[in-house]
Amino acid sequence: RLWGETPCDGQPRMYLAGSRFYRPQETIFGMGPGMGGLPQLFSSGHVEEGVPLEAVAWPVAVVPAAPMTAAAPAVSPANQGVGSAGGDSTNGTADYVCGFRYDHMAMVLGVEQAVPN
Repeated sequence: RLWGETPCDGQPRMYLAGSRFYRPQETIFGMGPGMGGLPQLFSSGHVEEGVPLEAVAWPVAVVPAAPMTAAAPAVSPANQGVGSAGGDSTNGTADYVCGFRYDHMAMVLGVEQAVPN
């Protein structure tokens, strides 16, 4: 969602609201690269409201990871991988891969569920 406001200083400003993705290093789950060597992001139910548009450096493409079976276990700190994320390309291809959903309140990582068509 995108909207504009004009505060009392008269300078119009644009704001946005959107779903928050987490980098592994922003969580207790440090994981290495995902599918195709792309850095990973974790989806979440966390929505950021009122983010100034000028705070967005550039858009990125996030692709879903290969489907996982329903029997795949949730990841916990005891069975996490090790690594870091990056991914700052602006070449029009996928920049990140997302295969997990992060609950930022409970600090739990689970398998991302596909959205039905």
